Amino acid sequence: MFSHDYLPVIECQEDLAYKLACSLIDMLPFVGEPRYPAQARAWPRRGVFDASGTAIEDVPPEIEKFCDRIAANLLAHSAFDIWIEAIGAIKPYLRLHS
Repeated sequence: MFSHDYLPVIECQEDLAYKLACSLIDMLPFVGEPRYPAQARAWPRRGVFDASGTAIEDVPPEIEKFCDRIAANLLAHSAFDIWIEAIGAIKPYLRLHS
């Protein structure tokens, strides 16, 4: 039988996993620069364009999905390499050195 007593714990774990996922994403070397000088997070950014050359005004869906993937791995206690995952998921938004 399902008990509602566990819901606050689950919500806290999910919140913590998403906060940690966002913090990990913030450390990646993104192209462009933060839109606002004092913003705490890496996104939104200015100087970032999609494949057609249109400026990206908000957080790209790929970044949001990447955050979801990191949080899911954290909640599942499964090992993953954030850099390898990033290259596959959000490569166009990263400043990569050759």
